[in-house]
Amino acid sequence: MLEQRFSSPADCRQLIASRNDGSMPQEPYQRIMQSVFEKLLRRKCLEDPNITMLFGTFDGLKESDDGVISTLALLGTCANTNVHSRYVIGCDGSKSRVRQAVGINMHGEQLPVKYFLVHFRSKDLKRMHCQGPFWHIFYINGGVLISQDEIDTWTIHQAFPLDVDPSAVNPMDVIFNVLGGLVGPYMIDVDEILVSGFWRPSTYTANAYRSLEGRVFLAGDSAHQCIPTGAYGMNTGVGDGWDVSWKIAAVLNGFGGEQLLRSYDNERKPVGLRNVARSGELMQVHLTYLEWVQSASEGCLHSADSEAGRVLREKIVRHVESNDTEIAEEGLGLDYRFPDSPVVVSESTPQQPNWELLHYTPSTLPGHRAPYLVLSDGLTSTYDLYGPWYSIFDFSADGDAAKIFSNVAGKLNIPLKPVNLPGESHVKRTWEREAVLIRPDGYVAWRSSPTAGLVDENTAKAALLIAVGS
Repeated sequence: MLEQRFSSPADCRQLIASRNDGSMPQEPYQRIMQSVFEKLLRRKCLEDPNITMLFGTFDGLKESDDGVISTLALLGTCANTNVHSRYVIGCDGSKSRVRQAVGINMHGEQLPVKYFLVHFRSKDLKRMHCQGPFWHIFYINGGVLISQDEIDTWTIHQAFPLDVDPSAVNPMDVIFNVLGGLVGPYMIDVDEILVSGFWRPSTYTANAYRSLEGRVFLAGDSAHQCIPTGAYGMNTGVGDGWDVSWKIAAVLNGFGGEQLLRSYDNERKPVGLRNVARSGELMQVHLTYLEWVQSASEGCLHSADSEAGRVLREKIVRHVESNDTEIAEEGLGLDYRFPDSPVVVSESTPQQPNWELLHYTPSTLPGHRAPYLVLSDGLTSTYDLYGPWYSIFDFSADGDAAKIFSNVAGKLNIPLKPVNLPGESHVKRTWEREAVLIRPDGYVAWRSSPTAGLVDENTAKAALLIAVGS
């Protein structure tokens, strides 16, 4: 059995602490079921006094110069309700009504296969873990088994041709047939079928992430549709939501400008395109060996006496081992950059570090995520020192750059936290410059020249105005 192993979150946390070279994230990965994550977010929203939650359906919207009127059919009401807002973010999934309402089209394709999903509960761990605990198992019969919590919740996907009759598919049969591979049904005790139905893998991306009138934005599956391979869908969507939210908040608070809103499409659409494409490439890894198996003579693959079976097994092993990066592509997850964004101060002779699929390369070039580092006290991190909005890090002894930026930011009514770290030579060396301006999302907006002397007020003003999109 081919295996791909990952360190536990606890071991990852120790690795992050031991390296402290800027190449690691602040926190290790976390596995969590979407249903659990959504319940957590819903509870947080209900507890937040700044959030009003309304439940129902979205029936349309109308943009104007000063805002958006959204028409909602709320639960428990007979008449439609109009909601007035300055902006709207459509996070309403792949069939987004918000996207349709503003006339934004998608481009991409659907793969020539469809899957039947069964989300179920089973406490039959003796049979389910007969080969040991796991996260994902890909079967050469076209099935996929996912352990959602390593307790009793599982998801199975079975590939079917496009012309299969949905009424002829039994969820219990799908479970047993996938688990049995090519040998035959493998019976387990199933406690409950939670969800079942067909879905079609698609790689679509919206032509724009913002409406022509500029009041409506798209995020998540309404903007891009990743195939689950690689687990990029929700991660990409959360990145969208954070990016557009802080930018709209800056505008609503009076210091953000139009360029900040324009930058959402510029910064996030390339990420969506790349992640969608990569999810399709990872899907093709599995479709390739599935096609080989379907083309083979019946029974040859698991026959010990079949030379054709032996050759095919070895071919599948070589193929999978040479494409075994799924869920391990740190570069794609951490190293997304936008050096040409209109709200970062581009450098005249940028030397972009090489981009690698499997590794994140730390850099403080404008448009890159500032490297995470722990200070010399062994406790405080650079992230701990970020302000709620913009932050200026100054590693000089006198902190003059931080003082000048703070003075200019005060005159421009831009919220800025000065951070002076004169004794942190390790952080300064990794961050590459004496002064670095950080955006609310942890990305570098500007950094000082490696050779220039004192930062003057004109330089600080120009950098801050670009960073807030004015």
